[in-house]
Formats: sequence, C-alpha cells, structure tokens
Amino acid sequence: MAPLLALEAFRLFGAGFFYFAHAALTALGALSPLEASLALAFRLLAEPLFALYGGHLADRWPRGRLLLLAALGQGGLTLALLPLLSAPSPLPLYLLGFLFAFLEALRMVAAGALLADLLPKEALARARGQLGAFYAAADALSDLAAGLLFTRSRPWTVGLGSGLLFLAAGLYRALPLPPRSSVRPEGGSLLGLRFLWESPSLRPLLLQEALLGLAYAFFAGLLPFVVLRSLGEVSWILGLLGAVQSLGGALGGLLVGAVLGRLGEGGTVP
Repeated sequence: MAPLLALEAFRLFGAGFFYFAHAALTALGALSPLEASLALAFRLLAEPLFALYGGHLADRWPRGRLLLLAALGQGGLTLALLPLLSAPSPLPLYLLGFLFAFLEALRMVAAGALLADLLPKEALARARGQLGAFYAAADALSDLAAGLLFTRSRPWTVGLGSGLLFLAAGLYRALPLPPRSSVRPEGGSLLGLRFLWESPSLRPLLLQEALLGLAYAFFAGLLPFVVLRSLGEVSWILGLLGAVQSLGGALGGLLVGAVLGRLGEGGTVP
C-alpha cells in the first residue's frame, strides 16, 4: 500500500508542472479575466462528469491499466503545451485542460478503487487521509518548483513535467497489484449518483459541493491572471502562492478532526 501512496504523490508532483504551465499560459494568452477563469472552470466542472465514466471503467478494467493509461496520456498532453509556449491561445489550452481533466478523473477513480481492493474497510479512511497529506505536500512542492523553473525556461518546465509523468506510468506498470475480481458489479457509478440525488439529506450537500467547486474554479483561474498580468509579477511568485495555498489545505486537513469535535459537522461546514 505504501508504494501506491508514494507513487500517487509522485505522479501528482509531475502533473503539477502541467497545471502550473497551463494556468500561466492561459493567464498570459487570455483577453480578459473571465476568459482566464473559464479554462479552470471548464476543467473542474468536467471532472465529476468524467468520474462517472471512470467508475464504469474501473468496475470492468484492471485498476492498474487505468492508472498506466492516465499517466501516459497526461504525459503526452503536457508535451502538447510546447507549441503554445511562445504564443498562448485560449482555445487550444481549453481543449488540453479538458482532456487532462478526463484522464485525471479516470486516475482518481481507479486509485480510490485500488485502495479499496488493497485494504480492509477499517483501514481505508486512514489510508485516504495519508494520501491527502501526500497530495498536499506534492502539490506545494510542484507549484514552487514549477514556478521557479518556468521563470527560467518554459520548455524545461514542460519537458520535466512530461518526463515525470511518463516515469510514473512505467512505475505503475511495475507495481504489484491484486488480481482482478471476477465479480461483475451491479448498477455501477450511475446507480451511486442516483442514490445521492434521491437522498433528501445528501442532495443539498451534492449541490453545495458543486457550487463550491465552481466558486473555487473562478478564484483559482483568476489568480494567475491577477499575478502575471495585473500585477506584472514573475512566475515564481505565482508558484509561491500556490505552494502556500497547498500548505493551507494540508493544515486544514490536520485540524479538521479537532474542529469537528469542537463545533460539530454543521458548524464546521460553513
């Protein structure tokens, strides 16, 4: 289980170079703040829809194959940023972000299903918490590293990110994984979505999460535009802000248990 958690964090570190370069190029090529925000908004809104299809595939394909294909595809999409480095154009960047979101959703569902295959139910929550901590650390480090490298050499930023993702794909292939279950699932992810929508207590949470994701998309999409265009700062400043944001998320994850115990679920969510 530990190799899988470490490999997932390593893959996210490589993907962070795509995320940073994509956000910076979108901000530099956008004609307006709204145009810059829409790139991230489309990507984040697409991920839940793609996750439904990812759940369908994860029920029928080996989880390791999905992880391998997602990492290979993301490495190729990172290389596809190279022609846009000198002349960023919003429409191709929208398309690359959309496709990257599709592969990210496949990877997210496959990794979650694989953890459930490897661990008993009582250990799953702890493992997911550890994975979240690894993700926060990898995200912070990748933002900082990508920002510093992007300031010096944009092609090296894209090339390194792509190389790390291809390396992650090779490591996924070498990872010892459990045999594929012969049990055919019933219903699949669409049945799970129907359950969430028809539940009187869970439907409001589903809608609130969607609105929260949309608000975050516009904020995070606008941040690179403000830093690079409005303020005229260099790229490593944007990377530093991203690292601080990730560390804040890690701190929130560490404190959420104590806050839940003091305020309760209803008081913590607002």
